[in-house]
Amino acid sequence: MLKRLSYSIPREKMGVLVHGLILSKIRYALPVYGRMSLKIDDPKNQDMQALEIKVNNIRRLMTGNKLSDRVPNMVLREQTGIPSVNQMLIQSTLLETWKILNGHSESLEELLSPISTNGSVRTRAEERGNLRVPRSHSNKTSFAIQAANIWNMAPETVRDCTTIMSAKREIKKFTGGFH
Repeated sequence: MLKRLSYSIPREKMGVLVHGLILSKIRYALPVYGRMSLKIDDPKNQDMQALEIKVNNIRRLMTGNKLSDRVPNMVLREQTGIPSVNQMLIQSTLLETWKILNGHSESLEELLSPISTNGSVRTRAEERGNLRVPRSHSNKTSFAIQAANIWNMAPETVRDCTTIMSAKREIKKFTGGFH
């Protein structure tokens, strides 16, 4: 569909269409269905790889490149401003976690619980505001587990944000280092 539209819509306007029709749907579902890759040597997930290929095709369409042009994906990301699917997953999960912890998503608050010791000694994790990683033997990729893991990795600049816009900005900076 986008390929046919690309003949009649200027390339500069394709970004709005891509973000509205495709990337918004991907971002919506990723925190629930995606599997985060936090290190370069993490095992690859076939569904995430297939989705990344689709997004790479969209980037090529937006830039006017063909697969045979052999333009590296990093260059396509820079040219289009579209992050990798893994980066989108981390951004979406972190933003949703921030919303939950700041009272913007009350129905999901029971999913995440801060680390707290019921004694007089406070741990660094508690002082930092880390989340308890739920123990699940059935699904290591559940939202709660991935959210707690990425939140515990996030810098103070993300955790200390007071508005959604500042949280988005800081999350985007933080996720730039992931592949």
